[in-house]
Amino acid sequence: MDKPGAAAQYVIAPAEILAAAPKSVPLADAAALPLVGLTAYQALFDHAKLTAGQRVLVNGAGGAVGGYAVQLAKNAGAYVIATAGPRSSQQVKTAGADEIIDHSTTEVTAAVTEPVDVVLNLAPVDPAQSWPRCPP
Repeated sequence: MDKPGAAAQYVIAPAEILAAAPKSVPLADAAALPLVGLTAYQALFDHAKLTAGQRVLVNGAGGAVGGYAVQLAKNAGAYVIATAGPRSSQQVKTAGADEIIDHSTTEVTAAVTEPVDVVLNLAPVDPAQSWPRCPP
C-alpha cells in the first residue's frame, strides 16, 4: 500500500483493551476470530433478537461465521438446526448443532418440517425458496 489508509505496521492502543493471541492458533486466524465472532453475535442477538427456547436455522454452518453462530445460539439455549457439507458436518456437530442437514444431498425445505424462529443465511441461497416455514 502506498497511500494513506487503514493499514499500518504499528498502532497505538491502550494495553487494557488488548489480548495476546493464543500460541496454539496461527496469527492470521487469531486476528480473524474477533471479526467472525462479532458478526455471528450481532446477527443472532442484535438483529434477530434470539432468545432461549427458540429454533434457529444456520444455513452455511460449516464456515467461520456459521461455526460461531452455532456455538453462540446453542450457548444461549436455542435449538440449532445447521446446514453443512460432508467436509464440515463433524465440526458443526462438535460446535453443538442439534440437527445437521447435509446440503449436498438434502433440500432444506424437505428436512425442516417445523417452523423456525430465526434463519441466519450464510450461504448463497434464496431465502424465499429455501425456508417457507419461517415467520414473516
